[in-house]
Amino acid sequence: MRRHFTCPPLSIVAIHDDFASGIRACEALKWLEHSLGSEWEVRAHTWSFQKLERMDLRAMSIRAAAAADVIIVAAEQDTQPVPDQVRRWLDAALQQQREGRAVLVALHDEEPEDAARPGPLCTHLERLAGRWQTEFMCNKDFEQRLDHDFILRLIRQKNEAAGHSDHPLGIDFYSASEWGGINE
Repeated sequence: MRRHFTCPPLSIVAIHDDFASGIRACEALKWLEHSLGSEWEVRAHTWSFQKLERMDLRAMSIRAAAAADVIIVAAEQDTQPVPDQVRRWLDAALQQQREGRAVLVALHDEEPEDAARPGPLCTHLERLAGRWQTEFMCNKDFEQRLDHDFILRLIRQKNEAAGHSDHPLGIDFYSASEWGGINE
């Protein structure tokens, strides 16, 4: 049985540094699907930071991120600098975006006492979002702000900018039930 979607697809790309952060990214994707309801088709794919170095996956993942509505960067902790390959990947993906900018989301383990002072991951993505004039969210902010109405505004803005493509890579790249494995 095929699900009927009344809203345009929401394209999400998530990258993560290890198994635990891969789980965090997948949980965020599931949360988004659940909170947006059945009228939204969520097309998502995940890659590990290490896979971004593989030339075949790097090119494909950059094209997917360039067409994405939301880019999630999940890390175990926000105490380490953002790896160089992730910085280069984010810059390349954002430079290629044509239909408006993706929302940048940082997800990481967060101790209650650390919530007041952002670490390197949140700081880097927030600066990058400012440079590219796009939205930025970190941890709880993601759950509080990225809701049905926010997504609807985002999709409308992107549609007005250049028309949203259902197939950003020229193929049926994403599927709502396929997220490519955590270890890909």
